[in-house]
Amino acid sequence: MTESIKIIQQALEGIPGGPYENLEIRVYFESFQWIGLVYRDLW
Repeated sequence: MTESIKIIQQALEGIPGGPYENLEIRVYFESFQWIGLVYRDLW
């Protein structure tokens, strides 16, 4: 379990922008999907 966490941390460190920027992108994308779901259900 701890080895997989280390692998994930190393992968995040290797991504340009770092883990925080990618987290912001993921949160934005998830909220965008939620808005699209609500919009689709209204029509």
